[in-house]
Amino acid sequence: NGLSVGAAFLTLGQADSLVIAGDTVFIACGTYYLPSGSSYCLTLQTAGTSGSHIVWWGDKESKKFTSIPSTYVRITGCDATTGIGMNTSQIININAKYYNDFYNFVIDGNATGGNYYGVKSTANATQTTLHNCLITSNYNAVYYCSCYNCVGMSSNYVYQQCNSYNSMAMGCFTNYGYGFYNGNAYNCISLGVNYG
Repeated sequence: NGLSVGAAFLTLGQADSLVIAGDTVFIACGTYYLPSGSSYCLTLQTAGTSGSHIVWWGDKESKKFTSIPSTYVRITGCDATTGIGMNTSQIININAKYYNDFYNFVIDGNATGGNYYGVKSTANATQTTLHNCLITSNYNAVYYCSCYNCVGMSSNYVYQQCNSYNSMAMGCFTNYGYGFYNGNAYNCISLGVNYG
C-alpha cells in the first residue's frame, strides 16, 4: 500500500497515481527507468498547493530503506540493457501539476536530437523546485523551476527561465549553449559554456 518500507510501491508511477497534496514520497536508492511505451520517466498526476507541497525525496543515504546500500537515486531515460539514451521527451514531466519538490536525484538519459528536457515545468519558476540534484539532458536540463544546490549539464540550455541558487551550469559547447538563460542566478557558477 506504499505506507511502509515493507509495503513500498515498486514504481514511481504507482506512487504518483496515489499521492495527494502534503505527502512525502521516499524513493529507495537505485535506477528507475523509462516505462515501456512512454515518452516520460515520470509524468506528474497530482499538484500540491502553496501551503502543502508534494515532496519527492531520494533516500540516497538509505535512512528509510536501511536494507539497501547507500548510493544515488537515478531517474533515467537510458535503455536498461545498452545504457544508451532513448528518445525521451522529458525525464520528469511536471504536466502543470505544480508545488512538487524533488530532492537528491540524478536525472538523465535523453537521446541526441530533438527538444528534449530533463525537467520541464511551464509556470512560475517558484512552483516547482529541485534540491541537491544532478540534471543532464541533450537539449535543456531544467525549464521553469527553482534550483537549489544543483548541477546541470546540457548541450543547449542548462537552466532556462529558472531561479537558481548555489548551483552550477556546465558542459554547453555548442554555438547556442547557455548556462543560465532568462532567469535569476544567485551564488552560481557557469563553466564551459558559450554564454554563462
